[in-house]
Amino acid sequence: MTVTLSLDGLGRLARELSDLEGALRSIGERATEVILEEGRKDTGGDLILSNFARGRIKLHVETQFNEGTITLKALPPGPWMLLEAGSHKAFWTEPRRSGKKKLRMPDGNVRNQVRHGFVRARNTFTRARERVQADAPRWLDEYVTELERKAA
Repeated sequence: MTVTLSLDGLGRLARELSDLEGALRSIGERATEVILEEGRKDTGGDLILSNFARGRIKLHVETQFNEGTITLKALPPGPWMLLEAGSHKAFWTEPRRSGKKKLRMPDGNVRNQVRHGFVRARNTFTRARERVQADAPRWLDEYVTELERKAA
């Protein structure tokens, strides 16, 4: 799940902007915060999903810059996809992570799996992508205005 923003369509402004890398970094930081904010809304505020085979999984965003383009990648992709599209299975299991003790049930049985139920689709990444694409031009304008103010 990625978001890509490009300054190529801005033509003259991108050529005249002396600190293009600084502008990309500023926009990238703000976009990362927007994506993580949407993730916090759907994970209870801590960006952690529990009860996975690997235990608790922390969500984060990786940012890459290259020649007028910012690419934001939501990692790890599995939990982000679960928040985005949900799970339509009424009951599903996955193996418990290795090295973790097996669960002893009250009836004496032992279970070495983690159970999951239905997960509602929350469209987390779609909401974040729409906000980033709507706000990025304003962020660039604010950055350019700040540069002009410093130069004056």
